[in-house]
Amino acid sequence: MKSLLKRLGRGAIGALSATALLLGVVATAAPAQAVTRSWSTYFAYGDNCTLYHSAGNAHYALCIQRSGGYARAIAYVQTVGAAKVSVTLRSAAGSYANSWGCTTLSMVAGQNRTCVGDWYTPTLPTHSAGASFVINGVAQSSLGVVTIRNIWGTPQEKDNWCGPGAMKASLNAMNTAGSVTQSTLALQSDTDWLGTWPSDVAHTMNFYVATHKYVSAYEDKMTSLNRIAVSTRAGRPSLLVVRPQDLPGGSGGYSRFRHWISIYGYATRGGMVERMPYFDPANARTGELDLNQFVRAADSAVPLYPHDYALVAGR
Repeated sequence: MKSLLKRLGRGAIGALSATALLLGVVATAAPAQAVTRSWSTYFAYGDNCTLYHSAGNAHYALCIQRSGGYARAIAYVQTVGAAKVSVTLRSAAGSYANSWGCTTLSMVAGQNRTCVGDWYTPTLPTHSAGASFVINGVAQSSLGVVTIRNIWGTPQEKDNWCGPGAMKASLNAMNTAGSVTQSTLALQSDTDWLGTWPSDVAHTMNFYVATHKYVSAYEDKMTSLNRIAVSTRAGRPSLLVVRPQDLPGGSGGYSRFRHWISIYGYATRGGMVERMPYFDPANARTGELDLNQFVRAADSAVPLYPHDYALVAGR
């Protein structure tokens, strides 16, 4: 990051109500009649999943699985004792919407079962899944996952190019400016030996998007989470400054004190964000941040604004 005296005023985005997270977080409109499905034993837990939750001897989660250009929703249940479980599963992407129901299943300790939706082709960058679990007759808080259909990139090409690396991966996720290079992004964003400043990241990203333009701001946790949700639903990955040593997988040998990552989705429980997948340009790998990890990595990553988050997100 450049000198802390450089431009970028606090609060470039007005504060959003914390309750905004409850509104439209998972757009999973579906037919009124869910298609009945049989329970199966297949499961692959990955980077587009909620946290595991527990109720009545059952652990359960929701994921979006992707393979090539396809995606599907998967609801997962694991038992530690006797439990009766049913689930309604939903998927939505653009004009596509469908739902499936796995009827009540009596399970014993040590079993794993999944309810799986159909494969579909996301026609827009953002797609979503939702699941409503009933365990031992008690309805649980709904789970949701919203993700941008694909993100990929290569490791940052220079030690101070985490900003260009994160921008390139974000543009890849939007299928925008496919031929642009990290070196071009570094030039456009005035990246120097200290790194890339948030206002310059926003300015550079806006060369390549016509709508839902990027804005940079330093704001509190709830406002930042709201902005990540809004940006994801608009098909725009969010770029966040973190302390790389505090990422779940560690810094990967990255020696700098501040670092850019790209957040390309979020998972919810009861409409509240609980987990976010991210791309790390230090090693071109993806990972997951739960809320505690998000706070630990991003809170006060830029000392000029204690307890605020340096975020560049679409609107």
